[in-house]
Amino acid sequence: MVGLMPAGLGAALEARPKMMKTFNRFIDRGRRIRTDTIFGFGMLWTIGGLRRWRRGLLRHKVEAAHMREWLQLAESERGRDYALGVEVLKCRRLIKGYSDTHARGHSKFDKVLACLPMLRGRGDAADWVRRLREAALADAEGVALDGAIRTVRSFADDSGKLAG
Repeated sequence: MVGLMPAGLGAALEARPKMMKTFNRFIDRGRRIRTDTIFGFGMLWTIGGLRRWRRGLLRHKVEAAHMREWLQLAESERGRDYALGVEVLKCRRLIKGYSDTHARGHSKFDKVLACLPMLRGRGDAADWVRRLREAALADAEGVALDGAIRTVRSFADDSGKLAG
């Protein structure tokens, strides 16, 4: 619901943890909307009507900023390693949906890209980013991704020991 607020109001509410907790207590109930009822259809129709104001809403501002950062990262990686830059672009596939699905995808996206510093300069860096992305898509819980990240950390730690 905060994402549907004007950017300034939504950001002000998010900046106050106590207010967010109170707001969440009333709003965050994991609802299922039945679109075969007049009330459910009306709610979706109303949300669809917000389309003309979308660019002024908080969620759009946050997503646009995140997308700019992602594109800048892909462009900088492309300059060093073309294949790695392409794999960074493909990672956007992890972010989809709304609510919990969106949050999980965002978390997986961040985890995959957090491995970039450990992979830079390796000949197989693009392959490892692809493996991490595929592991993230493999299961909703993220068990496969966590295992792949442990593998990347293990050889990144080993290479640091060899260099040191």
